[in-house]
Amino acid sequence: MSQAWLEAGIDSLGEGLRKREFSSVELTQFFFKFIASIDPKIKAFIAVTEENALSQAKAADERLAKKDRLTALTG
Repeated sequence: MSQAWLEAGIDSLGEGLRKREFSSVELTQFFFKFIASIDPKIKAFIAVTEENALSQAKAADERLAKKDRLTALTG
């Protein structure tokens, strides 16, 4: 986990995913922990679909490993 991820742009996060510096699952888990830490104060989230997001992150990691069907949002 890295606090720098909070300030990183999508390009640098995508590069980190492609270089296997971290996984989509790790990144997703980090942001869910961040949401859990701030949402009680800011109340910005109506629904948080952690299970669905983690499932999609796992699928993205599998595509990254195979270099299959990659998009800008996959990394």
